[in-house]
Amino acid sequence: MPLSTTATSCVKRFAIPAVLLTAAVVVYPLSLPAQLIPGAVSPVEGTATRKEPILAGFLSLATGFIGINGTGSYYAGNSGHGTRHLLIGFGAIWAMSASDTFDELQFAVGIYTYLGNWIWSTVAAVLDANEYNVLRSEGFALRFDP
Repeated sequence: MPLSTTATSCVKRFAIPAVLLTAAVVVYPLSLPAQLIPGAVSPVEGTATRKEPILAGFLSLATGFIGINGTGSYYAGNSGHGTRHLLIGFGAIWAMSASDTFDELQFAVGIYTYLGNWIWSTVAAVLDANEYNVLRSEGFALRFDP
């Protein structure tokens, strides 16, 4: 019986980090920053091409309350930032809850990492929206290559 308890403990301890690492290795290359295309136009004439920085910041701030970071960067068109903040946020939540017994240090690292990432993702979302607007005003469009 001790072997199965040890095996269960190993699975609990290493399964989530393995999934997060696999997600980071698979998802990150798909979310690399967009390439700029000089002179590109909006695919549908007359559509709004401006991203509101306040809305981007609000999205990141509001969804952080439910444990999801990076939504403002996704809205602003920077999926690389959005994916990074999402994975860091999930990793911090895992760090807060991974131990079978309550570990104050592990919880503190997780909560401070989550809070720092939450603030960082909110600021990054506003900056991403501003960068998107500047690039659009200069005649550039954002395109994601597969």
